[in-house]
Amino acid sequence: MTTPNLTVEGTYSFSTRAPSILGTGYQNVIFEGMLNQAKAVKEFAHIPARYRQVFPLLPLGTPDRAGKTTYYLFRTLSGEPICMAEEWIDMSTLTQVISERWMVEFQGSATDMQHIRAFFAQTGLAFNIVQANQ
Repeated sequence: MTTPNLTVEGTYSFSTRAPSILGTGYQNVIFEGMLNQAKAVKEFAHIPARYRQVFPLLPLGTPDRAGKTTYYLFRTLSGEPICMAEEWIDMSTLTQVISERWMVEFQGSATDMQHIRAFFAQTGLAFNIVQANQ
């Protein structure tokens, strides 16, 4: 398997190779670094059992190398850490998310602002709301 060229603090999206266990994929997760199994298990005790659970769902011919694989540490926008074995990621779907900063301005009541905040929260996008000077 070819190791991807990931940038620490870069934002990525990808699908998994075992969606019934790992979820279909992750959007806009931040890459924090690579770990060997010893470090991955130290931080995520469930990793060996998860590898055994996922292995039968990986493509035929995938080497069974749980102790020798590379683990990737990501963080969601809400701060949740995610540890993924290299074999669990469908590398053909791994893409870096390049983003730009946008500003949205509107006029409304405090109740309107609560609706806007709830809408943005549902998108999973990082956002910041600042009240404009009157």
